[in-house]
Amino acid sequence: MNNKREKIIKELEEDYSVYDAKFPHWVREGRLMARKIFREFEEKGFPAGRFGMDFDLLSYRPNIAPEHPPRRSLFELDEDMKKQAELAGQRIDENYRSGSKLQEDGSTTYLGFTKSCMEAILSIYPEGLVVEDIEGALCKYPWMEKIWSHILSLNLDKYTAYNAGYSRGGVFIQVKERVKVDLPL
Repeated sequence: MNNKREKIIKELEEDYSVYDAKFPHWVREGRLMARKIFREFEEKGFPAGRFGMDFDLLSYRPNIAPEHPPRRSLFELDEDMKKQAELAGQRIDENYRSGSKLQEDGSTTYLGFTKSCMEAILSIYPEGLVVEDIEGALCKYPWMEKIWSHILSLNLDKYTAYNAGYSRGGVFIQVKERVKVDLPL
């Protein structure tokens, strides 16, 4: 691995050690292990994934992106951002969907439900359905340690290791025991 790539990895590791401080120790340990695996794959020159075209994961640098303020509505986006969101399949009016999540760089800036979803789903299951930001859920629910990062092996490929070690944002959805939600989430 050349010096430039080594420097980028060290910078990522330093930034993420600060970012990860808010998480329980089991999350931090898992992320450190994933970063170690990523570094080993990077040193060996492995491709990003097992299938498809290879790409340079180190060209994506979420740690240098600015923080974005939370939004109360997708209508708060400027016209250029609205166009970009629509090109990515996001409907600004949120019609025909139960809710939306918007992530700008490394920041989740909007996580909300439409009025019809609030009335149709969340009000029916006030204690049986939980939807929140994944980072808050990791700190709030200790039982997640038993399931977090156990579905896919961290060493499946370089992309999986990178994502497990450096990801930011996401959505946590929990449908509690004996609760059946008839509408898609």
